[in-house]
Amino acid sequence: MIFENYEFNEEYPVIFIGSGVASLSCSIDLSKKNKKIIILEAGSKKYDEESKSYFDGEILNENYFKLNECRYRGLFGNINYWYGWCKPIFEDVLKKWQLGENFSNETIKKTSEFLGIDHNFKSENSLNDYENFEIKFSDTNNLIKRLYREVEQNKNLSLILNSQVIKIELLENKYELTLIHNEKKIKIICKFLIIGAGCFENSRLLLYSKIHSINNFLYSHKCLGKNFYDNIQLESGEFVADQNRFLSYFDKNFKNSDNELFQLRNKKLIDNKKSLNHTVTLTFKNHPDKLKDFVRKSLCVSSKFNDKISKKLNDFLCLRGILINLTPSERNNSEILLSNKKFDKNGINQINLNYSWRNDEQLRKTYENVTKEFLKDLVKHDLGRGYLFNFKKYSDNNNLPGSSYHPSGGTCIGSNVSNGCVDKNLEVFNHKNLYVLGSSVFPKGVVINPTYSIVLLSHRLADRLSSLI
Repeated sequence: MIFENYEFNEEYPVIFIGSGVASLSCSIDLSKKNKKIIILEAGSKKYDEESKSYFDGEILNENYFKLNECRYRGLFGNINYWYGWCKPIFEDVLKKWQLGENFSNETIKKTSEFLGIDHNFKSENSLNDYENFEIKFSDTNNLIKRLYREVEQNKNLSLILNSQVIKIELLENKYELTLIHNEKKIKIICKFLIIGAGCFENSRLLLYSKIHSINNFLYSHKCLGKNFYDNIQLESGEFVADQNRFLSYFDKNFKNSDNELFQLRNKKLIDNKKSLNHTVTLTFKNHPDKLKDFVRKSLCVSSKFNDKISKKLNDFLCLRGILINLTPSERNNSEILLSNKKFDKNGINQINLNYSWRNDEQLRKTYENVTKEFLKDLVKHDLGRGYLFNFKKYSDNNNLPGSSYHPSGGTCIGSNVSNGCVDKNLEVFNHKNLYVLGSSVFPKGVVINPTYSIVLLSHRLADRLSSLI
């Protein structure tokens, strides 16, 4: 059930912070197993300018999106911004995270059912080196409507709006939350606490709680806020190809060209450590006007004849841009910091985001190596011709965020407290029954939309918690 006003008790068994896709997928799953759940959401049912101001912050170093524009403080969180793209994290990335082959078929099916998509994702290899993979689309409008009905009618789940958690403290084997509910300060206690408030908020809340703790809460954690990243998305070149021959090599089964979208990555370069993880996105949309203009300028003949020639060309050629998505290298030092500035009288700190990608040498090499290899393969197999854009023209453009609205990291999965914040089960190191959900747990290496994998990890955690609570 959804509450805008709520009479709190002193103690609860399970509390979730945040009402985005991470918390909802996990909490709804648990509620179906007859577990009583409380969800605390800082915002209200609708987004407003006052609520937006809570997400103000400062950008240090390089340009990034305005922090109050790429975060949603309100019911269902960033689902309200999401375009619906779904793709699981690549298996080789999961193995680096110690999560390879760690998801049951039931968990995968629940994730796809939650998002309203088929659970089978196709993939194929092209020219021995390229992995082509399928993207699915979730209908976000239907998802939001379905979630609202499901939460509103769920008697095991209480979603409480206008409840901003400002601090967490450790009390022996339980957690004390200080929150503001409709301008009233309240303290409540829980045994199991799951933080799924979004990438920036997860770090901000834990950093603030660590600084103000009187019981050494999180004292051993040096990685909080560290290893922030976003997927860098840049145009890296253009090419012209024989359309039918190109699709016969790269799109045999998916027919993604019908959806004007095509995705691949060069697995050989990744395996040989000549590139970071990456994806290349191509759109398959004809450009008759561009070809008409080319014919007009080149041949200078009658307009009807130009139209006839350009139609013939358009049936056989595809003129495409190469859009490359990159993950920063391990040496990238972007991080989330607490600002000295406060939101309001409650003393909630804003954040400073120290963001950097332009001088990442491995990122530049990946940009060049992947694009050059792709263009060489076009020539080698007589598919087409193209050219590489200069990376420097992007790195010199200070107005370019160079990101795809996929903020990740800050509370990353690690093998111990010296290199991460949570273990592979998403439990915070040295703090039993405290968990973190969302893209903030992703170590570097993700170059696809994170939502599907967020939900997958959330359902996996629900399976674990159901036997512990």
